[in-house]
Amino acid sequence: MTCSATPSLLLGLTLALTAPIFLSSCDTKAKEAALLAGEEVASLQKANSRLENDVKLLREQSETRHNELLKQNEELQKEADAAKSQFEKLQDDAAKAQKELDEYMAKYKLGYRAKLKGQSLATLKTTESVAYQTVVLREITPTEVSFTHSNGVTRVAMDKLPPDLQRKFLYDPDEVKRQEEAQAAAATATEGLEGLDGQVVQRDPSRSVNPIVVKNLRTRIQTRQKDIQKATVEAQRVKQSGFTSTNLGQLRIRVLDQRRTRLQDEIKALVAMLDKELNG
Repeated sequence: MTCSATPSLLLGLTLALTAPIFLSSCDTKAKEAALLAGEEVASLQKANSRLENDVKLLREQSETRHNELLKQNEELQKEADAAKSQFEKLQDDAAKAQKELDEYMAKYKLGYRAKLKGQSLATLKTTESVAYQTVVLREITPTEVSFTHSNGVTRVAMDKLPPDLQRKFLYDPDEVKRQEEAQAAAATATEGLEGLDGQVVQRDPSRSVNPIVVKNLRTRIQTRQKDIQKATVEAQRVKQSGFTSTNLGQLRIRVLDQRRTRLQDEIKALVAMLDKELNG
């Protein structure tokens, strides 16, 4: 009995002596693991804080850059508008100078042709080999000449006269072309102008117009109408994107609204200029 009990006693004594050492070893490892985990968490928190700061800095830099680009875009737009205005002014000046010259030449030709009324020609032969005898001039216009002759009264187109008579009557194909363009311009002068705050330009049919001026004014009005449509579409796009909740979005909307207002004011001024050109 004594010998058989000895191993059990020895085992018990061994466990009793070694258990505190084992438990102490496990506790140390747990503490070391917890310490390492805490250090890693702290390191991750620092890294996350750095990332948040970097994101914030990038966002601020992006917003600053965007503001700079918006400002540059506005400055470029102003420069483009100024250049366009200057070009349009040059066009207007050139058109006015051409109009003054045309009016002077028209008065000169009118007076000169009036003096020819009543003059006699022994024979007037057209380029189509038709000859008229005992001709007395009645009326000369840029496009035709009216006269009496031995067999009655006739009108002959200027381009059917021989070169010497064309020079005598101051025939000018360019003058005829300008007249046709003026008539066409007057006929279509108000196309596309409806809806401008109720402004519709009516033309005095008895007034001659400068086709170049009318065409330039109509083109400028239509261009600004298209620019207003573009600005409206852009504003709708910004609003639908939800970008208006940001300062940049609100700034963009204000810029677009200001541009539309300015374009509408320019259209009103151009319509008034067109009305003056058509009606004096």
